[in-house]
Amino acid sequence: MKLQTGGMMLLVFVFAAGIGYAVDPQPAQPPAQGENPPAQPPAQPPADESMAPYTCTVGHVTVTGTKPWKDVIDKLAAKINKALDGPIAKFGLETKASIQFGLAPMPAEKVAEVTSVVIPTEQDSTVHYVMAVAEGTQDKFDINSMTTAAQIYLCLNVAYAMEIPAVQPEVLKSYPKWFWLGFTAYCGMLAAQDLAGDESYRLYNSLFGEKKLELFNEKLLTWNWKEKLQTDEYFGRVCAEIFIQIEKQFGPDALVKIGQGLAAAPKADKDALVKVISDAIGQDFAAWLKNFKCTAKYHVIGFNADGQYTGPGVKAASITPDSAAAEAGFQKDDIIVKINGTEIRDNPQLGHVLAGIGVGGKVVATVKRGDKEIELTATLRERTVFTFDVSEFPTPPPPTPQSEEGEPRA
Repeated sequence: MKLQTGGMMLLVFVFAAGIGYAVDPQPAQPPAQGENPPAQPPAQPPADESMAPYTCTVGHVTVTGTKPWKDVIDKLAAKINKALDGPIAKFGLETKASIQFGLAPMPAEKVAEVTSVVIPTEQDSTVHYVMAVAEGTQDKFDINSMTTAAQIYLCLNVAYAMEIPAVQPEVLKSYPKWFWLGFTAYCGMLAAQDLAGDESYRLYNSLFGEKKLELFNEKLLTWNWKEKLQTDEYFGRVCAEIFIQIEKQFGPDALVKIGQGLAAAPKADKDALVKVISDAIGQDFAAWLKNFKCTAKYHVIGFNADGQYTGPGVKAASITPDSAAAEAGFQKDDIIVKINGTEIRDNPQLGHVLAGIGVGGKVVATVKRGDKEIELTATLRERTVFTFDVSEFPTPPPPTPQSEEGEPRA
């Protein structure tokens, strides 16, 4: 309850400054016999309308703010709820998680100082979040901006992570990390598409696509231990490929059967989940996963971006020797500002544009080198050696035997 209380107290604190409450600590005493009743205090003027609270609930999402932000709040509630329900419905499930999203108007100079934190409440599968906005900007607020999308996306991913335990409490006993993280990342991918459309790669950056599943297909079903790894986010993207490929090969009905099978399963350990998915796709899932081979090709140019450079464009921290970029004449500190006529804002966009060109495609890059702009031409090569190797990840320890209550046995 501490998390929930903290979340709600934060919302209360944000809005309490504009709402006054007069509380008499002593109960009122009746007047003595023969005395005139005390004069009634004058009626208080209405509270400042700009700070009067306003709340809108749509489905599993409640957005709270102040009345001047009513139109924004109504749209946000509908937008967030659609992005929450849609991915979960792909699995034939009704949403159990909920989101409490607060808008906090404050002086513009203070907005940049606010660091919002997602506060989850596991007991009731609720996500609490407060987004700072500048006072008096409700008419200019862009509900579809990438800044807004990123904050919504953060809340959604926490809600998706709560969904599996809410649907199937047994999952907490065996903790099948591959299924749990895969479900969350898959839903996150769909939410990114819903929130950002063609710019979804800025929210969900899934490098190498199907190739990841091929490289991990020998390990996925054994990666179910509770210890936290630095690879969790990456591993989740890998596991999302399970659902992506199942939908491609067996159709959307297979995902519905997986979700409904999970909800009905008496257990949610590895064997139970393998059976659920096997029944959904009509063949042995473990064999399908082990034998999965990817035929897609993945590009590489050899231009290694400087992560400290904020743009516009993408600055080279280094150039890979014997790469397409080296052959084309790229140099350290070059800044790519255009690719095939498309302006490049940052590294995620550069990767997205190059992926669209593909292996064997011609790249004409406009590059700033010092005070000059030059054009360099390269042909994208196939990436055959990846920057990660499954052998680099730690070997999972043997599963800890679980008691009926889910606690490790002594």
